[in-house]
Amino acid sequence: MAGCAALASLAFALGCASTPPEDEVDEEEISARDATAALAIAPLDIWGQALPPQGLELRVTRDGRPVRADVARPAPIFLKEPGRYQVRLAAPLHEPAELTLDYDGSSAAGAVRLVATLPGVGAALTHRTTTSEGRTLPTHELFAGLRHQWFSAQGRPARRNNAVSLMLDGQEAWGAVHRELRGAKSSVQVATWWWESSFELVRNFDLSQSQEARWPNTILGTLEGSPARKRIIVGQFWGQDSILSWFNTDARLRAYAEQSSDAIEFMGQGNETRGTFTFAVPPFSFADRVKATRPDVAGVPFDAAPPVASSVPSHVVDLSSGAPIAQDFLDGLLETASYHQKFISIDSKVAFVGGMNLQQSDWDTSNHFVFDARRVGADASASTRMDVASSQKASPLEPRKDYMLRLEGPAVEDVDDVFQKRWELLRQGNVKFSDRTTPFVTRRNLAAAGTTQVQVTATLPAPFHEYAIAETWFNAVRNAKRTIFIEDQYFRVPMLHEAIAARMRAVPELRLVVVTMPITRTNPACAPSREAYTFFRSQFPTRTSFFQLKAFDGSGPSNLAFVDIFTHSKMLIVDDLFMSVGSANKNNRGLVYEGELNVAVVDEAVVGAARRRIVANLLGQKLEALAEDWVSALAVQAAKNDQGFRAWQSDAKTARSLAQTGFVYGLDYPRTDDCILASVGPDRT
Repeated sequence: MAGCAALASLAFALGCASTPPEDEVDEEEISARDATAALAIAPLDIWGQALPPQGLELRVTRDGRPVRADVARPAPIFLKEPGRYQVRLAAPLHEPAELTLDYDGSSAAGAVRLVATLPGVGAALTHRTTTSEGRTLPTHELFAGLRHQWFSAQGRPARRNNAVSLMLDGQEAWGAVHRELRGAKSSVQVATWWWESSFELVRNFDLSQSQEARWPNTILGTLEGSPARKRIIVGQFWGQDSILSWFNTDARLRAYAEQSSDAIEFMGQGNETRGTFTFAVPPFSFADRVKATRPDVAGVPFDAAPPVASSVPSHVVDLSSGAPIAQDFLDGLLETASYHQKFISIDSKVAFVGGMNLQQSDWDTSNHFVFDARRVGADASASTRMDVASSQKASPLEPRKDYMLRLEGPAVEDVDDVFQKRWELLRQGNVKFSDRTTPFVTRRNLAAAGTTQVQVTATLPAPFHEYAIAETWFNAVRNAKRTIFIEDQYFRVPMLHEAIAARMRAVPELRLVVVTMPITRTNPACAPSREAYTFFRSQFPTRTSFFQLKAFDGSGPSNLAFVDIFTHSKMLIVDDLFMSVGSANKNNRGLVYEGELNVAVVDEAVVGAARRRIVANLLGQKLEALAEDWVSALAVQAAKNDQGFRAWQSDAKTARSLAQTGFVYGLDYPRTDDCILASVGPDRT
């Protein structure tokens, strides 16, 4: 029987081609009784996972003539005469695939050969003997993998059936983390770039509370109260276990690390990336992925096939010396590379991935109050808290903008897997405190928790060589049609700039919106940041918008009316369909050699709702009042707020009568030649 379907054991429901004209060869004449061999086709995604049947299309031709199919009864395609078979696959949000096979007409094991595929398509061919309709036939199984349009083919699987929630501020995020930690039963995994044991997850306005009373709400106090085994990795600067390895931890955490009888384990991790090297995303074997997801073919040999290459361009990275003397000195003081990931996984059930460290400064509300006594640090005196609460002094820690994603479902496995890889590398390397740690094993095949498909994406340097964040960003830019929204601490990612510009040239209606930080002339990143600004503003002056964020409060001393918001965000949203959020900044290092972790989400409902919440907050509006043309709304509100800010600069007393709305202000960078330092290697390579 002919069929545009897979072998019954594959259990795939397929859509098929239309019926060919009556005067063409009727493939249904080839029955199992008359066949010499059979061809089974398994449509998969690029990670070897089954594709959902909704919207799936599979068309097969032999020597240019359509092969009929019976959708209701998945069955192999029976082969008899020599011929060339074209297999065409399509699925929503995936790149279409085309594969070409030749059949020599025999019953030999290698009678079917894969002779061509489109670039980027996964293809694996194996040969077995199966029984169909009472006959034993040599069966050639073609596993065809479709590349996702948005997710990274090189990365971990884009897993379905997850629940995700975007949290817009530290109050919301750390409050959720605190609730989950209090319910932890078996294991807690923490990775951060900076650790302060007294960091308060939950804060209130009670100024009379002592530090001891607030301790249960701190990160270490919360972990001390949990029966789970806690494993913690903190990134290190300046190499592994160097003289400065204590710099971003504290004595309380190290005291636990020195003990072996407690349930709190800690190791630091340095990033040894140095010198000059070629950045290139490694290819992968699709057959290996099929074997990992299909136990029935795990031991079956596959025909040799070329590995699947990445679409991310390679380039030479030079982190060695050679810059001016002042630059060499500065680079020597700053870490060249680090592990910058920030995530927490609890009981292999829920994970939090974002840009916030366990550091006093990484907490704020979405109101970004200038005067907020909760944003003063755990060690602040009662008098300092009172001065802030009475609007006499601004909070010692500036307002802060950042995000965190709560993740529940099968993708939590990949967060745990990243932790396990880092944890076991440290244990095998016998780093400091490793002899007092226990193994961590990732739980697999976690239960469904929602309906959203997400991909946990990482930048992991040698020895891991994982660069999925980069590929998702290139994919997102390549597919952008309406808006690219970036909110980030930095915007200097040269390897992506030309890709964005090329897409904007190809799509005249595409707009770029960047919310970032102002850069002073003495900042080491002055030149590359201003170059990025000039590059886009000069080429697309009407379609590129740059904004910065400020908080306003005219109730205190006049010189405190406006305070810059520290935009620590790492957010990318494209067309209200794709979102990437986590620890990776918009700079080359976050894509190439820093240890980073993001979550990529492709879901119009989830991403659209997240973008609307973000923009409404920036504008100081209610969601229901948000204009459809939100890009123009940001520009209009920024212009109004800029007028008030300029009035305050000329007459500070005016600030008390201003009615500023939201947090968005215009951002204009001065000329690049105004920068003191003209080149900083890590931000250019």
